[in-house]
Amino acid sequence: MPNHSLLIRNTPNSESHKPFHIHTLSYYLDKRPFWFNAEHLMNPYRVYLEAWLVEAIFGPGGEHIPHVECVSQTILRVRRVDPEGKAEILIFGRPYYQKDIAKIITNLADYHRQRREQ
Repeated sequence: MPNHSLLIRNTPNSESHKPFHIHTLSYYLDKRPFWFNAEHLMNPYRVYLEAWLVEAIFGPGGEHIPHVECVSQTILRVRRVDPEGKAEILIFGRPYYQKDIAKIITNLADYHRQRREQ
């Protein structure tokens, strides 16, 4: 079965990206989690999915993102990257945790795609 999600590391940022939800990184600037080092902001891992998958995984408006961040010791940011409904998930954290949560997100995306096809 083909994997429709695209994992890309270290892709350049674009000024045309628009926020997908209100949950912003500034939330953590006043009170950074004890496990998060500033150096983790330098190298985000990127996962690209359809916007409907992001909502299926993280709930309406990303309501489950804070819980996922706490459990995975990562910080997640979601941005819409094009009008066709593609979204970019930026994963900040230790490289091992970035790859781990990216794999979990990809597996959940595959699960939701299969459910939609049924």
